[in-house]
Amino acid sequence: MKKNIFEFIKKTLAAIRGEYCVVLRKTAYGLEITEGLMREEKKTLKIINKITGTNIQEFKKPLLKADHLICSLDSASATTIKDFVEVKRNQKNDEITEKEFEHLIYQGLWNFLNLNRPWIASKMNTKESDLILAHIEIVAIELDNHSVINPIGFSGETISFCFQGTLVSREIMPFLGTLRNWSEHLVVCEEGAALAHFIIGEEMDIAAFCGGDSTEIFLAGERKVFYLDEIPLGMKHLASFIMEKFSVTEDVAQELIVYYTQHGVSKHLEHFFKEQFNEFVSNLFSGIDKALVKNKKIKSEKEKRKPVVHLNFNNAVSEPHRLLNKATRGTINILEQKLNHTDFSIIPEEEKTNISIVGLFLYPYSQKTLEFSNQLLHRRAKWLIANISS
Repeated sequence: MKKNIFEFIKKTLAAIRGEYCVVLRKTAYGLEITEGLMREEKKTLKIINKITGTNIQEFKKPLLKADHLICSLDSASATTIKDFVEVKRNQKNDEITEKEFEHLIYQGLWNFLNLNRPWIASKMNTKESDLILAHIEIVAIELDNHSVINPIGFSGETISFCFQGTLVSREIMPFLGTLRNWSEHLVVCEEGAALAHFIIGEEMDIAAFCGGDSTEIFLAGERKVFYLDEIPLGMKHLASFIMEKFSVTEDVAQELIVYYTQHGVSKHLEHFFKEQFNEFVSNLFSGIDKALVKNKKIKSEKEKRKPVVHLNFNNAVSEPHRLLNKATRGTINILEQKLNHTDFSIIPEEEKTNISIVGLFLYPYSQKTLEFSNQLLHRRAKWLIANISS
């Protein structure tokens, strides 16, 4: 009876104010929780609260479960991949039955895991046996290179599944188990890969997310998204030149960079800032090119070419084209532009400055859902998937 009352209250509140969503970011500095109300039909996201802490025990369990809780993890704790895998059929002229389709999905999942577990274990500095599948879904299907929603009743030689999955280290499971009790739908993701989802295009480009000490880079294409490397260059390195030039603290230098990217500076200082900024970007691109050459996951010459680099900062950037030299093969804050194109209104308006958090709120609503295929996937592979996601 008590449960039914809570469900009634929850549904009533959702109808009036929207879905209650929470973004939890786990970083090297602790936990950051942002609460919001999402009204998908009206395309509004209202930020209602922000809290920080060092561990999950500092937070009380909410009275009502979140409709969506997006747990964003760093690349040391999680790996999110989107990639196609092929499965050959034994009888290519026979029509696919539901029983065979389920078996093909299961084969595809094993191919996906066997392909990715070795490099993920190396990336996360753990054993393959300590990797846990936290989330998996099918986002696209092709039969002999033709896109299909449901292949049952069709024939063909090769079926391809585009899986999008997240693997985490075993040691983080108690933390995720706690979050599972806080939400109806827990979405676990590697932050950079989740945000790269909004940047993907037809070509295999690079999504680069610039932090304080380093920049994480992801291969981002229509058919695959995955972690590529970490370049030991971040905003602190750019700030160090400004600290030296103007004899200011790091905090002041960071504020000057933000002011420059958002408002510009006087003509007297413009040359210095643009010169330092472009040298920083040039060094980043050089590191990215080296990472592309050495990465074993990149096999085709098309992928190894020097791609367009989409460099993203946490703060908003005004007129990003003015910051780069014309010869630079890149863009700045395309994530911000892509999110603006979703036509979601952010309330209050100033929350648009934190691009990453907005992207994470929208992430669960941006996924294509193949409901029937995913029902078969989770039914057949239930024992492979950690009991943390619904």
